[in-house]
Amino acid sequence: MKNLKWGVLMAAIGCFGFGVAGVATAQTAESSAPKLVLHYSPSSLTTESGVRKLFSRLVLAAEQVCGQSRDELFVSDAVLACRKQAVAGAVAQIHNARLADLSAGYAKRG
Repeated sequence: MKNLKWGVLMAAIGCFGFGVAGVATAQTAESSAPKLVLHYSPSSLTTESGVRKLFSRLVLAAEQVCGQSRDELFVSDAVLACRKQAVAGAVAQIHNARLADLSAGYAKRG
């Protein structure tokens, strides 16, 4: 099945995910970190617009995974670091040069 969708794991490293939420207990196992699975078609990465669309989805998923307290006015440095790490991890799992280039630009901002 050529149109089989692949899963992308968005994982926030435990210390960031749980530190942002304010939980005092340390989580060391990566399996306990929050995760979100996105599905995409590898053929969508053959166009620039497809790459940008997937990257936008990855950024939105990282925002969901890394979270932020509703009573915070600004995004904390820990949340920003978590988001960047989650996006970078997902991009690394996909192995696409265009997506990696787009991600590199994203990582430089901030």
